[in-house]
Parts: sequence; structure tokens; C-alpha cells
Amino acid sequence: MKHRYQTFALLLVTVFLSAFSMKAMAQRPIPFEMKWRNGVVILNNGDTIQGQTSISFPNDVVRVLKTDGTVETIMPAEVQMLEVVEPFGKTGDILKSRRVYKQFNWNRDNDYSAFKAPALFIVVESGKYGLLAREEKQAQERIGGNLIYMAGAHITEQAIIEKFYIRTPDQQVKLLRDQKDDFVELFPERKKLILNYARNNNLSFKKVDDLAKIVAYCNSL
Repeated sequence: MKHRYQTFALLLVTVFLSAFSMKAMAQRPIPFEMKWRNGVVILNNGDTIQGQTSISFPNDVVRVLKTDGTVETIMPAEVQMLEVVEPFGKTGDILKSRRVYKQFNWNRDNDYSAFKAPALFIVVESGKYGLLAREEKQAQERIGGNLIYMAGAHITEQAIIEKFYIRTPDQQVKLLRDQKDDFVELFPERKKLILNYARNNNLSFKKVDDLAKIVAYCNSL
């Protein structure tokens, strides 16, 4: 009997550790690529490169197929601005017919790290405070109803998620993990004004178009 309890306890520990490990894997960004028929890259040195454009995420490497058939590979640190139009394939809610990327130093959402590296962000709303966005591909857990599947062993789906950030006047890029709570915390003295504005205008912090209007309102205060 004691041996059975020990075996069962070992099984539970194994399941727990496996679930923890699989969850971490599920949240790790998966490499993917987005392509556009037309793009214009303005480099930090002032040069401009045009052509069919792609970005490889999560490392933000830009490649431009120029009209002469050559391919230019550009690292994010070299990019001042990138404008792309006419996307290939399925796109997310924040990708219209045109989008603009700009380079900012980013801590990869690690709040406890002082290390930052150049990364490309979609500019949703500009101004004193800017609303930025990134897209990230993650594995999605599919958990069954018995003990074996509790470990999250069946991760069969991948999805592109949208993450939103606020760019502060001192060029800090802050992730909005909770789009409402984290946003209003940036404006402690104007919290009531912002919440009243959103409520009176029927704006949701969870909708990108509404959030852009709220950011524009904050920039007008």
C-alpha cells in the first residue's frame, strides 16, 4: 500500500512539473513571418529602401525584395521607420491596409531586467504618449479531461496574439498586461478624468480603436 501511495505521489509531481514546463513552452514566442506587397524602409542613416517587404518575428529582421531582384536584409537597430501596405494572407485586427513600424528599445517584457534591445513596434496612435502594438505567435494548450492530459501534453494550436504598449514621453515602452488597469496607473492624477471620458463616450480599453481614442484624449489634457 505504501508503495502505491509513493507511486501515485510521484505521478502527481511528474504531472505538475510537466504541466508547468508545457505552459512555459506554450507562452514562448514562436517564429513567424509577415509579408506585404509594398514597403518603404527609412534607415537611420537616411537611406530609403523600397520593395516587397517581410518581417521575421520575434527578432524583427526585415527583408526587402527590390525591383532589381536583389534582397536587402535589415536588422531592427538600422530601422528608423517602416511603412507597409497590402498584406499577404490573414491579418489581425490591428493590421489595416497600411501600418507603420518604428524602432524602440525594449526589455522583452522582462520588468526585472535592465537590458534593452532595438525592436519594431506598430504605431497605433502617436503623440506625447504613444500607443504601440506587437504581434506574437504562441502555442495554445488543449487540455483534456483526465489525468494524462492535465499535463498539457496536447498543444496542437498556434495563434497570433496582439500585445499593446504605451510609449511614454521619455521613450519608455510599457506593456499593458491589463489594458485598463495598467493604463490608468500611468496617469494617477488624471485617472478619474480618463475613466469618465471612456464611460461617457462608450469606449472600451479592450478595443484597439477605442484605446487609441483614449490615448489621444490623454495627449490633449
